[in-house]
Amino acid sequence: MNTTIQEQLSQNVVVQEILKKDDHVGNLYPMEEALVEVSAFLQDHKTRIIVKKNRFEAQQLFSRIEPLTKDVLLFVMEESLRVSAIASSPEDTQAFVSSLTSLVLDSKPRLIIC
Repeated sequence: MNTTIQEQLSQNVVVQEILKKDDHVGNLYPMEEALVEVSAFLQDHKTRIIVKKNRFEAQQLFSRIEPLTKDVLLFVMEESLRVSAIASSPEDTQAFVSSLTSLVLDSKPRLIIC
């Protein structure tokens, strides 16, 4: 039996919980989380906001999802205002503004990681 990864994931218990909005999902490795989130998104094409506990985890998830779908945005800020005021890079500011602009100008469904 030759099936694609997407076909296999579409029947995954975690993907089904996400689709039913009963997604009390935890303890997944970053690549597992990326695969199930993208699989659910490809099935129902609904915008989801995925909240991670810190910037590093958000960036890690984004880096795993981005090669799977271009309908993903990273929306992160420095964890403290002090750090933000001292070390905010032009690249971070540009990415932040770009994400906001994309949300305002194009209402297509996406995965938003923050």
